Amino acid sequence: MGSSDGIRLVLSGGETGGHLYPALAIADALLEALPGSDAIYIGSTGRVDMGKTIGTKYVSHSLDISGYGRGALLANITLPWKVFKSTVQASLLLRKYRPHVVMGVGAFPSIPVLLAARLHNIPSLILEPNALPGLANKLLARMVQRICVSCSGMKNFFPAGKIVFTGTPVRQALLQYTVTCQQARVEFGIPQAAKTLLVTGGSAGSKTINRFVLDNLSQLASNIDYLLWQTGENEHSRIREYLDERIPANCTIVPYFNDMAKAYAAADLVISSAGAASLAELALLGKPVLIIPDPDVTERHQHKNTQSLFKAGVLVQSDPQTLSAQTVEEIIALLSNCENLKKLGENIRQLARPQASQLIVDQILQLAERGTELSNGGG
Repeated sequence: MGSSDGIRLVLSGGETGGHLYPALAIADALLEALPGSDAIYIGSTGRVDMGKTIGTKYVSHSLDISGYGRGALLANITLPWKVFKSTVQASLLLRKYRPHVVMGVGAFPSIPVLLAARLHNIPSLILEPNALPGLANKLLARMVQRICVSCSGMKNFFPAGKIVFTGTPVRQALLQYTVTCQQARVEFGIPQAAKTLLVTGGSAGSKTINRFVLDNLSQLASNIDYLLWQTGENEHSRIREYLDERIPANCTIVPYFNDMAKAYAAADLVISSAGAASLAELALLGKPVLIIPDPDVTERHQHKNTQSLFKAGVLVQSDPQTLSAQTVEEIIALLSNCENLKKLGENIRQLARPQASQLIVDQILQLAERGTELSNGGG
């Protein structure tokens, strides 16, 4: 493979922003490093519209597969058939696109795609951004050539010789981050001097965070200048219906921010869940944040993600079940303390890994080069 040649990369994973955004970041970095390259995303239909997130820049496909249901064993009866069927579908897609490399970014849909890559002798790698690996990546670790990680201690889960520390890739729009606070507030209709709180539980939303805000919305709205609230697609209709006409005038409630960089820019303080992609974004931007790990995610891995945050001096609500009016008072007090906000921003910025996408692309290009040498009969 000549250095000026573009390559084709297939990325595969789940349908939430925690999978889609790192995949997009990797795809964009690949095109920047090697113009003429192309990327295809293979996922599944689910909680977030892949087409809406990915847009028209990259092609996406959906497989008929869902994750392993830990709490509903009967629902898993058809899972072996779905894995087989999806592997066949993935194999046909790989035959169509003939990628140089296949990469899994987490979640069950990546399993049939990486299995198909193995059958076609296509080099592959996975991304594990969390401190506690998911089931899919644990199953795939033995068959891939590289494992890109963001946390220490991964030798407890994966073959040590395959591990490469890269960090979690962040969207290009956030890396460039040219929008100012003033511009963002004009877009949202927020007064320039308003102390603004952004609440987000990730693209799919967090029931725990949403319930906390809903229970304390009157107190929050009465004591802070402005509230931006991303509920997630699943929860939005329920919340709007519950509030009806009682939405405070200084509160904007949306299911999803198409331009998250703008929402971050407008905020003085962020309340966020502990998804790996969200944490990487907040660290890169140095945003003051109160982290509330979502207890409902698989294997409670968001709690593991907060361990490095504690050490860095980032605010973490370690037990989401204890959220109360006292937490609201702490948020209100924090918004009025510029020094503490500045310190929190500096603390989380210590965890930033701005070169993550480029480091992962380096691994992809190495595997593509190796795959080309092997197909040409090289050693």
